[in-house]
Amino acid sequence: MAPAEEEQTTIVAEGEGTAAALVNNQTAAVGKGEGMAACLLVLEDTIRLKEWLAYHYSVLPLTRLIIALDPFTSYRSIRRIRSMADKYNKLGDVNITLWYDDSFIQNEQLRARLGSEGGNRKQLHKRHKIRQIRFVTECMREHKRRDANWVILTDTDEILSFNYLNEGEIYHRYEPILKWKRKYRINKERREARPIREQLPPLINNTIGSFLQYLQKTNQTNPPCYRMPGFGFPGTNASISDILPMISNKTRHSGIDLRKLTTLAHRRHEIKNGDLSKVMIDVSRVNMSDLHVDNAHTIHNPNFKVCGQNGRYASGQDYIASIFRLHHHLGTFQSFIERTTDRRANIKTMFRVKKEAWVTVGVDNDIVPWIDKFVNRVGPQTAVDLLAEFNDTELIEQYPDVEEEEDEESDESEEGDDDDDDDETRDDDDDDDDDDEATTEA
Repeated sequence: MAPAEEEQTTIVAEGEGTAAALVNNQTAAVGKGEGMAACLLVLEDTIRLKEWLAYHYSVLPLTRLIIALDPFTSYRSIRRIRSMADKYNKLGDVNITLWYDDSFIQNEQLRARLGSEGGNRKQLHKRHKIRQIRFVTECMREHKRRDANWVILTDTDEILSFNYLNEGEIYHRYEPILKWKRKYRINKERREARPIREQLPPLINNTIGSFLQYLQKTNQTNPPCYRMPGFGFPGTNASISDILPMISNKTRHSGIDLRKLTTLAHRRHEIKNGDLSKVMIDVSRVNMSDLHVDNAHTIHNPNFKVCGQNGRYASGQDYIASIFRLHHHLGTFQSFIERTTDRRANIKTMFRVKKEAWVTVGVDNDIVPWIDKFVNRVGPQTAVDLLAEFNDTELIEQYPDVEEEEDEESDESEEGDDDDDDDETRDDDDDDDDDDEATTEA
């Protein structure tokens, strides 16, 4: 494969009604209505968040983001997240807002209950799920107030991509989690999705937002909610040298350490399936009154009035019938154990169990071009700065209003060498055995 061109040029469309008509110069400003919004509930996760931001800023493109900081987030992580938000806000074409201390929950008694450290792990996990639902509901309402369109609802370990057609898709396979759904309906959805999947444009000089506009303009499909299946990338390294021909010299010589980006280094994946699913919703087409916590099931189906019911666990989406998908990355061991305050289980045990549960079956290079897209958009120097390792000493001086912890976590959750890259696993906020219990609480 020939090396990527240094500068991507605009492709001239043959006709307005074709997918080629939406192709943009990747260095151009975000088009009207093209930008997308997102909601993230974050507990530590600064290493993952750094790459999540860079990727989605380029690929969506991300223009509005609300991050709610879990009350148990460490002061060090608060400083890191504030630093990232400040850097992106200075770019001028994205707005990142931080919400603290469950401020989105108006009921003071519920807010106090969710912030309590008492209880067993099942109770703590249930409180986390209640917090999730309350947050994404209020976050969507705020995005609607700000005239947003599409809002993606994912976690920091989930990367949104086009669901390109690939060899080896198993058409006789149906997800066990979707056994409630008749096969003829799934087959119908597959037939409807296929011609759209055949039109999916190259990632390097297109955005997900522009393709959504194209689908709406051509009336091929226009639901207010898309379900996105997610399949796992359990942190097994794939050779960086294999993808260097796909990356421009400008990016390769920029100073970015490509080995530290999980989207590039960890391309080995499990079987492509739809057991896990999340959604994106066009809030501009939803009544404010319908964006209510009473219409939420779980984070997988945060508004069943808009997205419809989705079985007992609210999760699951047929992979072959999907236009978009999520790459569910576990990241490095260092990024996983950043969540030292995760109250669901022993974090190291969770890491080991999740890693052992996934078996890799192949390598996926579909999203590799995102890094060129990012560098071309912000420039090499800014790209290096936005992806740089954190200097916590400098951040303490930069944000003196954030208190210093007496016993702050140190080396084991810092970024460093990737010696433990092979010890990575999948992080779901979403072990779903009790998802149906975790809806709302008065």
